[in-house]
Amino acid sequence: MQSINSTLIINISCNQCLCYSKLSYPVLNCFSNNSCQFFPEFPLTYRIKQIIDARLYFPQRIFQNISQGCIPNTDTLLNKLIWSSMTTANISNPSELLIDDYGYISTIDKSLDTFSRFNITNLKLMNSIGIDTSSVMAIAYDNGFYYIKAYTTPLVIINSTSLTIVNNISLTSVNRARGIIFLKNGQIMVVSSYGTNSLVFFNRSNTSPINYIFISNQLINCSGPYGMWRVNDSFFYVTSYNNYSLYSYSDPINGLWKETFLFTVSNINNSNGVPHVTVDNGNRLWISLGTQTIYIYNQQGNILGNYTMPSNSKIADIKILANYVMYFSDVGMNRIIRIDPNISCN
Repeated sequence: MQSINSTLIINISCNQCLCYSKLSYPVLNCFSNNSCQFFPEFPLTYRIKQIIDARLYFPQRIFQNISQGCIPNTDTLLNKLIWSSMTTANISNPSELLIDDYGYISTIDKSLDTFSRFNITNLKLMNSIGIDTSSVMAIAYDNGFYYIKAYTTPLVIINSTSLTIVNNISLTSVNRARGIIFLKNGQIMVVSSYGTNSLVFFNRSNTSPINYIFISNQLINCSGPYGMWRVNDSFFYVTSYNNYSLYSYSDPINGLWKETFLFTVSNINNSNGVPHVTVDNGNRLWISLGTQTIYIYNQQGNILGNYTMPSNSKIADIKILANYVMYFSDVGMNRIIRIDPNISCN
């Protein structure tokens, strides 16, 4: 890769360079003469030149051609959001938001004890199913099924087509579930267990009805693991509710995931913790704090900007479509919000 803005270090192994570059550099050239060339950033356009005995690495898993999104400039995006149209739907104390394969956005309505689905365009209530929502903190969607886990009740699995409960699974190894993600096309389920400060892994043992069995439990340094965001089958994020920070987990070896502390969220002036992280198609990290302001970071932990909702808002979760239509669960004003900046991404 050719670039004027780079740093060359000699007398250093490629493995040492890889460890160092994961912290600060998205691109690395390793040469056979024990030297390395570090690139602090991508240019908008670049050329990769083949050199004998050299190898190019992307240690932070950021690839320019797929990570810019159609609006790489955050200030431009925020300005469009400020002037965007807003649609809202009233719902009591909404939790995490789910977007499924059928054009619905869903969440929990604690006042009605329901799991409710809304039209993704106009937020019209479409249908709902009654469940015990008194302590629901973790919900997820995968391959046509919704998953809902409360503190003391089993994991409830709901068919998204018929909106009927197909199974209840007791997860005795989980204490106060906060987040759920799925890997390997739903074969592996990962749950953040707030009460045990761990990640709990399950294997799908049956598909009709769907059932999961315990595999392993990994204690982690991420204090109060909460929101989770899957990037791929070997990389995901977890928020630390207690320490206002973000961790990543990658490259499992013999079932043990590599834990990396990424950064602490700045400008914290509340005691709500960090509920969730959302990654847009430009690889920006949108951090919700349960307040009116959402902070936006890049992959290196540098703050890019913030987006502020009305003063009584308390944003718990965010979902972002490819064209930057955004959805917010606002527990402060008991509503979900749709913001459409009218962006066309080709």
